[in-house]
Order: sequence, then structure tokens, then C-alpha cells
Amino acid sequence: MRVLRAALELLTRERGPVLEDFPDDAPGVPAEGDEAWACPLPLPVPASPATGEEAFARQLLAEVGR
Repeated sequence: MRVLRAALELLTRERGPVLEDFPDDAPGVPAEGDEAWACPLPLPVPASPATGEEAFARQLLAEVGR
């Protein structure tokens, strides 16, 4: 509720744009930010390099399959 009130108080400012820091840190977030980022999507492993004919066939099948 404090975050919402603080955000709404920014609307009462006569001049803007307003950019202010909220005094509290987010819960569960380390202060130093030393966590590594990771992609949340399971991406497929890229295929091994193919010959020209194999690459063309793959691209053709991908295009037709759309």
C-alpha cells in the first residue's frame, strides 16, 4: 500500500517528469545484485553445421511448415 501511495503522490507534483527512488528495497532481492541472469525460455540447441544442400532443405521445410 505504501508503494501505491508514494506513486500517487508523484501525480500531485506541479512539475515533471518526476523520477524518485522508493526508500525500501524489494523483498527477496539481494542488495548487491550479484545474481546471474538466465533465459526463462527453453530454447532448442542449434543444429550442427550442414552442407549447402542440407541447409537449403531445412530452410525449405521450415518455410513450407509455417
